[in-house]
Amino acid sequence: MALVIRNPYQGLWGFLGFPALRVTNQHGTRQRDDRAWNPRVDVVRSRDGLKYKVDLPGAAPEDVDVTATGRVLTIKGRKTEERSIEKEGYEWSEYSEASFSRSFALPDNVEADRAYGTIDDGVLEVTLPYREPVEPTHIEITSSG
Repeated sequence: MALVIRNPYQGLWGFLGFPALRVTNQHGTRQRDDRAWNPRVDVVRSRDGLKYKVDLPGAAPEDVDVTATGRVLTIKGRKTEERSIEKEGYEWSEYSEASFSRSFALPDNVEADRAYGTIDDGVLEVTLPYREPVEPTHIEITSSG
């Protein structure tokens, strides 16, 4: 006789948005795994501008969405991962999905409309160039009388 452990709240947890493991068991049943993910972000000042470096292992450019609205930079993305092990008499498969959204207040001295980004070896780098320094304009004052 096999011991079967059941969770009567499994469906309710998914409905409420709690993470649940998505596993393929010997019957081929899958459960969902939607987890929030918070990748590490480094903000670096360089000669080129302000750089945001985000660790996104395995991410492709189409998995990431970067927007600048007003003085806010938003980086969103999603990653999926599938692992499986098949050995004699043993089979295990796990699939997970995770999404993230990070927003940052931008300083006044960067130009968001000239921003550019690259992704290489799992690191997204978004560069916001600095604005050219504004030279003060001399205003001549005259007498009105």
